[in-house]
Amino acid sequence: GTSPIRLDGKLPCKLSSMNYTDLALPLILLTIGGFLALKIKKWLNTRAMRKRFDKGAQAEIDAVELIESNGFKITEDQSEVDCSFKVDGEKTSYTLRADYLATKNGKKYVIEVKSGDSAPDPKCSATRRQLLEYDHVYRPDGLLLADMKEVELHTIEFDIDRPSHTWLDKLKAATLFLAIGVAIGFAWHSYLT
Repeated sequence: GTSPIRLDGKLPCKLSSMNYTDLALPLILLTIGGFLALKIKKWLNTRAMRKRFDKGAQAEIDAVELIESNGFKITEDQSEVDCSFKVDGEKTSYTLRADYLATKNGKKYVIEVKSGDSAPDPKCSATRRQLLEYDHVYRPDGLLLADMKEVELHTIEFDIDRPSHTWLDKLKAATLFLAIGVAIGFAWHSYLT
């Protein structure tokens, strides 16, 4: 095979008649075109992100109206709870943030607002996991999902049995054990006498 570049530094065939200044203009135009393409892509991404943000912000405003029209009283927005978990015994901290805390008929609710195509669906794994985390951390009386695409408020319940930790339940348990102890004491005393 023949080498495309000759020893004298000249290009063979048709390229040999073109000098290097003839290549400069196409290279400059390619560079400018690439730079413009990057700028246009960045502008489009920023525009799309701003549009999503504006849509999300409007969804939050509309959600307040939806929540309150269903009889809930918002007690806190963007509620934050400091949480932690351990990875191989090492503590890792994070902050969990719920869109709204609300009350109705003396019960506490955590409300998540979702807009878009798949996020408002409670069957969407990311949404379901988020709601499950709220249920675990906040321990509310109920969870609500504000679907701002359909403008609907959904009640979410996880089928999880968990022990009650209220002071009233502890008092009931203590009273029961005390009553059993008294009964055993009377029975034992009756047996001995």
